[in-house]
Amino acid sequence: MNTIIQFDRLFVYSESYKLCFDEVFLPSVNIISGRNTSGKSTLIQSLLFIFGVNDVKESLNEILEYEPVFRMDFTKKVDFNKEKYSIVRDSGSIYIKEPNGKVVPFHGIDADNRVEHVKLKDYIRELFNFNLMLEQKGELKSAPLESMFLPYYISQSVGWVYVRESFSNLNYYKGFKEDYLDYYLGINNSFVLVNPNRTFLFESFQN
Repeated sequence: MNTIIQFDRLFVYSESYKLCFDEVFLPSVNIISGRNTSGKSTLIQSLLFIFGVNDVKESLNEILEYEPVFRMDFTKKVDFNKEKYSIVRDSGSIYIKEPNGKVVPFHGIDADNRVEHVKLKDYIRELFNFNLMLEQKGELKSAPLESMFLPYYISQSVGWVYVRESFSNLNYYKGFKEDYLDYYLGINNSFVLVNPNRTFLFESFQN
């Protein structure tokens, strides 16, 4: 069962300053281009911020000074079924409107370890059918929500070399860099014992 999240529209509005940004995304590939400091990274960071990823808040300081409200309309596709959702965020609250019209609120999500923020991440993890497990201190644990966005957002300050440092709480997972990227690329790894002299054959293939 494949779950695809399609971003449909981003709307950002500042009541205090009477400013707004409105962008509609196409269902195909959307290419964002522009000169340095034109706002390309800010657009992507805004999308992450809407879903409760607070690591990008520092990069949005200039925008957050305007006390904006962010709204994202998106479509969840599971096989041939489509469901429409809307998510609204201000500095400390998130509201998610489900296809049946129910609005699910989360308050006090401006800090990662607050109870409501943990509930929000669990909600989005289930909504997106994100079930990746990572090893930490010898135990398999549910991957942080931030790792779901990592293939689509690599911090310019670290690049692909230190991919785990794009978000602050991903540094302590064993084998994260290799295993995690394999997970997203659809690669299966198998190790076959060839002889007793501890010689191994490594085989990789893509599904």
